[in-house]
Amino acid sequence: NSVREFGGLIREFDQKIVGFHPPRAEVAIVFDFKSLLMSEIEDGCGPDFTFCGNDMLYYYQFAHSGFYRLLRQNDLAVDYVDVNHLEKLAGYKVAYFPHCSMMPPTAGADIERFVANGGVVIADEGFAMRQPNTWMNPYGLVCGGLMKAQLLERRRGMRKLMVSGEAFETAGYHSEYRVQDAKV
Repeated sequence: NSVREFGGLIREFDQKIVGFHPPRAEVAIVFDFKSLLMSEIEDGCGPDFTFCGNDMLYYYQFAHSGFYRLLRQNDLAVDYVDVNHLEKLAGYKVAYFPHCSMMPPTAGADIERFVANGGVVIADEGFAMRQPNTWMNPYGLVCGGLMKAQLLERRRGMRKLMVSGEAFETAGYHSEYRVQDAKV
């Protein structure tokens, strides 16, 4: 019965609500399923990036979900953009890259264009540290002409954090980069 009533209301106001769309978000979260899948099976730390099946908490889950929650708690809409279609970042103010470790070759130019047009990039630790075939990238990070950066060392570290009065430990990565035309 209530469904019928609701349908009647929609029919009554259908011409008034045609064309309504939610406003476009100002923030885009760039997501890469290949990076996500690789992080599920690989340690990602040490000289040979072993497949050790470690039991650490995968920080990308917290970085991704935590950033999303932070935005939503502040009433900011969020859109998702596939890492293989970074040209779709045009028009957003902020692009967040949670654990996008394997960037496509065209990413540098797209990111550079986004920043040149006033966009802000927030890149998680481990950004673009690999080629899409999963091997280390000996040529440095995929940043276009924004800066030159090369991953020197990546190590795991435990940290104790207090959030909303609760203490917990995280197992994240600490990386050292050599950069030109930028500050670490």
